[in-house]
Amino acid sequence: MRARRGAKGVLLLALAGPLPACTYERIVRYEPFLGDVPGAVVGSDATIGEQRPAPTAGPSARGPGDPLAVPLTGLRVEDEEGNITLRARSFQHLMHHIATTLAQGERDLFVEQVFSPLTLDEFYERELDPGIGFDELKRRERDVRALFTRMPLAERSPGVTLKKIDRNIYRLRVSGPNGAGLNWRSMDAHFAGGEWRLRWFGP
Repeated sequence: MRARRGAKGVLLLALAGPLPACTYERIVRYEPFLGDVPGAVVGSDATIGEQRPAPTAGPSARGPGDPLAVPLTGLRVEDEEGNITLRARSFQHLMHHIATTLAQGERDLFVEQVFSPLTLDEFYERELDPGIGFDELKRRERDVRALFTRMPLAERSPGVTLKKIDRNIYRLRVSGPNGAGLNWRSMDAHFAGGEWRLRWFGP
C-alpha cells in the first residue's frame, strides 16, 4: 500500500537567472494544483518554505518537437509477464510518458508511475480516486499537447523557465509571447527516487 504523506500547499519560489544561479525571488501567490479537477476541494493556505539552491536538472534527451519522438530506449521496459516500468530521468522523459500514456489510454499506469506520490496523497486526502486526474488530463489532452509543442526540449527550449517551487519540486513554464494562446503554460514535477513525476499543470 502506498504511504500517504501530508501534502503541502503549492507556492512559487522563483529561481532568477539561468541555471545554476542561486538567486531567489519570492512570489506570494497560491495556486492549488487540484483546483481545476472536478470534485476537488482545496482549502489550504500558502506558506513560505525553506529556500535552497535548485540542482541542475538531469540531461534531457534531445529530439524533434513532438515528445512522442523521444527515443524509447530504456524509458519504457516491459518484462516477460507484461509488467511495464517507466523511467523518467529528465523533464523531457516525463513529458514523453505523459503524452504516450494519455494517447494510449493507460489510466492505471499513469496513476501508478506518472503521478507524483504527493499528487496521489492530495487525491487520497480528499477521498478522490486519482484516476479522475488522468480522466481530466485526457479530456484536456489537446491543452497538454499544445504546451509540450511550445517546450519540446523541456527546460532547454527557447522561452521556457525552470523554477524551484518547493523541496524537490520544479516548474517548467512557457513565458512571454511563446505562451500566447495556451490554456496551460506550466507543468510542475517532483524529483524523487531518481525519477521525475508529475504534480500538475497550471497557467
